[in-house]
Amino acid sequence: MKKYILILLGVLTMVSAQADMVPKISVLTCSPGHQLYSVFGHTALRVQDSIDNRAVDLVFNYGTFQFTEDFYYKFAQGRLDYYLSVAPFYEFQQQYLFDGRGIREQYLRMSDADLIRLEQLLFENAEEANATFRYHFFKDNCSVRVWKIIQKASSKPIVIQRSQPNSTFRQAIQTYLNYTPWGDWGIDLALGAPCDDAMTMEDLAFLPDSLEGMLSHAQYGSTPLVTRSMEMIPVDQDLELPSFNGPVVLFVVLLLIVLAAGFYFSKQGKLRTWLENSIMFFFGLLGMFLLFLWFLTDHDTTHANWNLLWANPIWLYLMIYPPRKCANGQRKISWIQMILSAIALLGFGFLPQSFHPAVLPILGIQFYVLLKNVKPFWFTKQLNEKV
Repeated sequence: MKKYILILLGVLTMVSAQADMVPKISVLTCSPGHQLYSVFGHTALRVQDSIDNRAVDLVFNYGTFQFTEDFYYKFAQGRLDYYLSVAPFYEFQQQYLFDGRGIREQYLRMSDADLIRLEQLLFENAEEANATFRYHFFKDNCSVRVWKIIQKASSKPIVIQRSQPNSTFRQAIQTYLNYTPWGDWGIDLALGAPCDDAMTMEDLAFLPDSLEGMLSHAQYGSTPLVTRSMEMIPVDQDLELPSFNGPVVLFVVLLLIVLAAGFYFSKQGKLRTWLENSIMFFFGLLGMFLLFLWFLTDHDTTHANWNLLWANPIWLYLMIYPPRKCANGQRKISWIQMILSAIALLGFGFLPQSFHPAVLPILGIQFYVLLKNVKPFWFTKQLNEKV
């Protein structure tokens, strides 16, 4: 009897040792932050294991970058590299506690062999030669990397059992950008028509919250991919929607000021104010920047930007010639720009790209300025163009 007890104890010890060799791996979904770079949330992988008889609890974070002197230049060029970093879980957790952001955890239910393979892949990715990758907001970011490495480690097909998404990339990020109106304004300006493409199921992985939903509806073979979910840290500081949309209010007020000042100075024979010149200069510089993003950077999401209809270098040319000095050539250019602005207005809900609501009062400013170029006598009979 004693012999059988010893055998049983030996088997239990082996089973226990085998269990200790299988890591626990979970997906961490972090709530959005107040800064623009964190407003979409974050995703990382947590690995709990025993290595060299020592318990480890590590977070593999694909959202790490180095802030160097040429950071902004690389970002503008679309050549900013991110890398996979590894840190103790408590350090990762403390940062989110300090920021008041929440963390939710989903434990993966995969075979022992697949969990071990996933852990090995993560450590391989973390090696210096493999850690760096070229960041892409929609196609290759922190949550996309997590999704793809889970798929790579899986020996069984992973099927998402939910309906196909019926939104575009731009619509998907709008929920988060509502909390930062000026960030929304800038992103809507910079991102071109590719952001209005319809998303596939795989595309959902680019947002941490969407990836969390995908995992919750994922089947690993015939069983759910996620064994359990839990809220590790509750959100301490909820994001608050602003009481008004700053860019829209600004440009509506600016439109009213331009109209009031324009009609006042028109009575004195002055058809263009310094404010209108400044605005035209802004439109021209903005157009140059949009062309730069399209043709001189590696950003493919800034291609085919229809905002160039109303923001383009034509304004820099028109700014040189005050209405009184506009010859037939300049008036024709003014008509061309008016047509382009009209296309932007009439196609507001029909063009291949969605425009920010602030574009509407901007177009109102443009039509007023351009009309004074092509029909100066509608505004004054004096045309003495006092400066």
